[in-house]
Amino acid sequence: MNSPTELPLSQLKRARISVMVIFFINGAVLASLFPHIPYIQQKHQLTEGTLGLTLLSVSIGAILTLIFTGWLISHFGSKITTRFASFLICLALPLPILADNYIALLISFALIGASNGLMDVSMNTQAVSVEKGIRKPIMSSFHAFFSLGGLIGASLCALALKSGMTPTQHVIVVAIIAAIGVLISIINLISSNYDGATQKTVFTLPKGALLILSLLGLGAMLSEGAIGDWSAVYMRNNLETTASLAALGYAAYSLTMTIGRITGDKLRTWLGSVRLVRISGMIAAAGLGIGLLLNHPIAAIIGFACAGLGLSNIVPIVFSAAGNVPGVNAGTGIAAVASIGYIGGLAGPPLLGLTAEWISLPWALGILVIIMAVIAIFAGQIQISAEQSTN
Repeated sequence: MNSPTELPLSQLKRARISVMVIFFINGAVLASLFPHIPYIQQKHQLTEGTLGLTLLSVSIGAILTLIFTGWLISHFGSKITTRFASFLICLALPLPILADNYIALLISFALIGASNGLMDVSMNTQAVSVEKGIRKPIMSSFHAFFSLGGLIGASLCALALKSGMTPTQHVIVVAIIAAIGVLISIINLISSNYDGATQKTVFTLPKGALLILSLLGLGAMLSEGAIGDWSAVYMRNNLETTASLAALGYAAYSLTMTIGRITGDKLRTWLGSVRLVRISGMIAAAGLGIGLLLNHPIAAIIGFACAGLGLSNIVPIVFSAAGNVPGVNAGTGIAAVASIGYIGGLAGPPLLGLTAEWISLPWALGILVIIMAVIAIFAGQIQISAEQSTN
């Protein structure tokens, strides 16, 4: 297999910019949908429990896709797979808003999950290839652009709602702009020769270092997914805010996550992977916990901001390490870890909704505080696998 280090630095720099734009588009598309979940809930007259079950279709779509993602990348390469997935998620974005019945809503959410799962693994495989070529930790910078996309997407959504634009108009405009961005950015992606596409492994069950990384990713992605799906609902329904103010909860979360990821590569070099994960888990748990206890919109926004800062570098460290496990090509390793992580990231939010139906949404969100604290406590378990990714 060819090595990314064989590529000219100028080509690697162009590829890095292209992959960053893809990450940005992924974050912006998802953030343009999350604030509309209360609208979808009201349109279809869903209880929190029913909404949770509805969101399970996102999980099903993603997990079923992830089973074959390693195979797709092994056969076609992450370059082609990233191109396909990026256009697919743009086409899928308006569908949950346009759905006029419950079955159509389930199918549309499943397509969102499937396209996002495929895009997540393929673009991270591209990112690992670029990181290998540049020969220094840069994974957090890619994820910073995902968070920046989330920040801008959520902020523009809040402005669109405040200006009187309908949810349908908003998502269609975003989908068109995002598709144009994909068309421009995919030109300089790295060839499949550099991401292990010659290895035809279909799927690798996590074990050893991959299993440790998978469990860490499970907790982090569960927390990320729950905040993405439920922050606006919590602000709107429990704290009785306006729709535009409710969108700012996720915007604050995306802002601090962006800041954390912009500085994440330097922090990782300075503190080491384990210490950074431990400190991050503590910040996320303490900030969100206090924000929920104070039961005020401003406190909630600050709490979500702390969660964003704390969670910002956990998944980048996990994916970078998974893409560098010896004996496993990058796409297959990331797909294996992402499959477990997505069980939390995508199945977690609907389960949180069912829990909220039983004990209320604020207490259900409190479970995330416990998960973040557990990540901090067991951060030392990633010592071997995390250091493998930087050697």
